[in-house]
Amino acid sequence: MAQVISYADALEMYNEMLNDCNPTIKVCGIEFDPAYALKELDPIAYNVGFSDFCADLESDDIFIGDEYYV
Repeated sequence: MAQVISYADALEMYNEMLNDCNPTIKVCGIEFDPAYALKELDPIAYNVGFSDFCADLESDDIFIGDEYYV
């Protein structure tokens, strides 16, 4: 059975996945979450990864139910 989640929930799931699968980024002694670092340093790669993540959700019958998701 299909499940519908919000765009914000999908984004949160994506960020959690990035943070769980990658080590903390350290720059000059300051630590950053991987999701934050990727979004700030390479927003295109971040968005492409999020798009791929959403496609994987859809293959598991989980859909984004907001108008903001394209």
